[in-house]
Amino acid sequence: MKYKIQNTRMLSPTELLTILCKSAKLYSEYADTTLLFIFREKKSDVYDYYEVRYGKNNFMHLAGIKSETLSATAFYEACEKQIIKREDCKPRRDSNTMYAKAAVMEQMLNL
Repeated sequence: MKYKIQNTRMLSPTELLTILCKSAKLYSEYADTTLLFIFREKKSDVYDYYEVRYGKNNFMHLAGIKSETLSATAFYEACEKQIIKREDCKPRRDSNTMYAKAAVMEQMLNL
């Protein structure tokens, strides 16, 4: 199924880099770990679960970014060290998708 994200606010390069660095700091709490989320919707339901792997090499994809200069792990580490540059951040799919993902990264990672 194809989808199109609309009405996404464009971020300035500084805003994008700030979000990436803050998100990398949150992500560092879980980097290279696996979390198991166990849940049920009602008390009468059986439990269901999701196992989520937080690899350093997944952070760039989570942000909707590709880089022609950095590997996925190097990208994460540059964000974590706050040395990421705007030229290292190109949209993986399109700008709207990248900005939409970046706009919710901090909330999504605030577990």
